[in-house]
Amino acid sequence: MPFQEIQKFEEIGRVPTSFADNLSTEPTLHEVCTFHDPTISEYNLYGKLHVDAKEQSGNGPQEVQLTKLHREIYMLKTKLEVVSATIETKENQITELESVLNGSGILHEASVSTSPSLQNECGEMEIELQDLLKKKIEFEVEYVIVLRTAQRLSVATENQISPFEDQKQLALEQIQMLQKLKEAEHKAIVLKSQAEELKVSCKELVATEEILKTQNSLYAHTLYFTAQFILFLLVFVVFILRPRGSAVAPT
Repeated sequence: MPFQEIQKFEEIGRVPTSFADNLSTEPTLHEVCTFHDPTISEYNLYGKLHVDAKEQSGNGPQEVQLTKLHREIYMLKTKLEVVSATIETKENQITELESVLNGSGILHEASVSTSPSLQNECGEMEIELQDLLKKKIEFEVEYVIVLRTAQRLSVATENQISPFEDQKQLALEQIQMLQKLKEAEHKAIVLKSQAEELKVSCKELVATEEILKTQNSLYAHTLYFTAQFILFLLVFVVFILRPRGSAVAPT
């Protein structure tokens, strides 16, 4: 029976390989936060994230930053769930082990027979549990700070999108006005060309009218002189070219 209980302690002390690898791939756990003073840890973490946010704001659009923050929030939430599940599992195992030890009276026997090894196992298990709790607190703090940063960035993006939409609408209206002005200018050019054509046509009509008047005047004068010439010929024939009659001899 003591051997089985010691095996349970060993199982509790083991950390899953996937979980340990997942934690070891996160460099910010030990570089950013120290848990001797939670206030200082949160302040340091917030400062680092704030500087990272400033650097990101200078390097790319806010939409890209917001997408990265949402991805980071999802990763932190997943790690937080894994840590919480591991802590809950170990707490359940500890509770079960304590109930078994207290119910069967083996705690005294185990402490007498294998006191050093059991105490070492308990100490290691307690240290690992404290480390898990610290990591959980760290993930929670980082999750909250990143979430707040994402919210602030989302609000700032919305505030920038609104003037951008107004500017876009204004630009569209200006483009429409320019198109209308171009259409009006085209119509004005067409009307101007038509007016010039009408002006040329009017000049041609005036010239034609002057020619017709000259022709009519010429025809009238020609007819008048022709009539005068004919009358002159008639008078000449009648009065001048008429033959003289012979004198009548008296009888």
